[in-house]
Amino acid sequence: FINDERTGTLKVKKTTPGMVNLNDLVFILSGTSDSGREISIEATTDSHGIATFNNVPIGTYTVTEKGSSVPYAYMTADPENVTVQYAQTTDVEIANAEKTGSIQVKKTTPGMVNLKDLVFILSGTSDSGREINIEASTDSQGIATFNNVPIGTYTVSEKGSSVPYAYMTADTEDVAVEYAQTTNIEISNAEKTGTIKVTKATRL
Repeated sequence: FINDERTGTLKVKKTTPGMVNLNDLVFILSGTSDSGREISIEATTDSHGIATFNNVPIGTYTVTEKGSSVPYAYMTADPENVTVQYAQTTDVEIANAEKTGSIQVKKTTPGMVNLKDLVFILSGTSDSGREINIEASTDSQGIATFNNVPIGTYTVSEKGSSVPYAYMTADTEDVAVEYAQTTNIEISNAEKTGTIKVTKATRL
């Protein structure tokens, strides 16, 4: 920059919960300085998720995130307006929302009258690296819905204590959650069965 311009510093901090790798995210500072110059510069986050723009001419700008640097499991952050002041450091926090989808688990067991309040557990590691372990209960139609689940591949298991006594706990199912999609799976329980042995007595 020209040495006689008044300048300041901008620090952008990435604050997204669950994001394991915060370095190498690229932010772009753009706009017109108070001196009338068009500004468009980039800064990259360090391991703490901080991108620093030094010696920025004073003015009001827009900070945008470079989509190609954002991990696949996250949405690109919304642009932020910032004002850089003379000899000051302006701090701004920018978060990314995780890409999410939904899962609907439908209980299909023939003969089971009460399909409500069966509990399913969704567990595994999201594509963003977060450990997920959440529960959902079936409604009167036998449907359990997991909303706003970070994209990834998980296991759906049935909570044994919620299964009616006459039925076996269902086998676990693997399920993939995709961005902005609803994944539907059907899970059924087998009835508990036994064997009856009839012995006929012979009269002498």
